[in-house]
Amino acid sequence: ELLFEHGYNDLGNTGAMKLALYNNRLYVGTMNWFSGFDLFVSEKSLDQYPGENPAMIFINILNDDRAGGLSPYVWYLMPYNDKFYVGTFRLTGGFKLFSSVDGENFELETNDSFGCPDQYGIRAMEEFKGRLMIGTAGANPYRACKILEVTPTN
Repeated sequence: ELLFEHGYNDLGNTGAMKLALYNNRLYVGTMNWFSGFDLFVSEKSLDQYPGENPAMIFINILNDDRAGGLSPYVWYLMPYNDKFYVGTFRLTGGFKLFSSVDGENFELETNDSFGCPDQYGIRAMEEFKGRLMIGTAGANPYRACKILEVTPTN
């Protein structure tokens, strides 16, 4: 069954780039080259939708010049240590990483790839020995991918 269509009322949302669950709610990160990514979440916990599709709501994440410039899409979503992380793609200046405790109010962890502006996207995240590891995409063959260990803010 169809959950939502037409870019969730924005035809610029041309791709649902990543889906994830956090606190039993469904998250959808989009690709939008015109106005930057959007993040949607189910309005309620998924168990409150017996036999029906969840209603989705828009989550406003600071994704503009105040956060270091526009990120066209979400490349990765991941829960880790009681927080929910949103990793982005951005052609110049490095990727952004956002985090949230409640899944609705997000803080900017970095807007310059943790000081590696030649890394333009978060392609993978995983917990390894209790630490958050991030796999990046490099801007060119001379700035190849990196694995970063991240110390999240409290």
